[in-house]
Amino acid sequence: MNKKLLVGIIIALAVALIFETVYLFSSRQQQKKKHMIADVSYPAFPKYSFFDDDFSVFNDMRNWDPFQEMERMQQKMHRIFEDSFSKGLTDRTIFRENLAFEPNISINQKDKAYVVKADLPGMEKSSISIEVRGRELILSGERKQEESRKDNRFYRQELSYGAFSRSIMLPEDAKTDQISSEYKNGVLTVTIPKETVSKPETPAIKIPVQ
Repeated sequence: MNKKLLVGIIIALAVALIFETVYLFSSRQQQKKKHMIADVSYPAFPKYSFFDDDFSVFNDMRNWDPFQEMERMQQKMHRIFEDSFSKGLTDRTIFRENLAFEPNISINQKDKAYVVKADLPGMEKSSISIEVRGRELILSGERKQEESRKDNRFYRQELSYGAFSRSIMLPEDAKTDQISSEYKNGVLTVTIPKETVSKPETPAIKIPVQ
């Protein structure tokens, strides 16, 4: 996925550079033709000082060279291309936002507790976080897998990342101070005990017979 995205960026920048070069070349040719026609068809007129004063803005515009501006844009584009290419080879953090995953989470209600289960295959226990804020249960974690491959000529190490964060609102009868958890075979189980509501005993009342 990362390699395909990087190749797409390189192709897009290369196509833009080709179009820019063609446009720059054709514009220069057209400007040369215009200068040649102007030199042949029109004689030079003397310049007067009042034109220089009143049309100073237009004189500044004539000094502006669009082709130099295009060259500056082209150099800037090259720098952006080189920075993006080098960063793509050394820094993987630019792709991490697209690699977040959503684990399957189920919530079951039992007689004495609520049970939350989350499928987290490939995650280390130390990378899982369980937090309670008020009546909000927050499950989060980060998965990092390394895979090394070696053949006759190359040694390659692949890294894959994935992060998740889920928030679950707990009911009023949940005992947030007695929550327990277990992580086994890629499944996280969180048990939230319920408050035991004791019903008051109703005293016996004798009713006389009339």
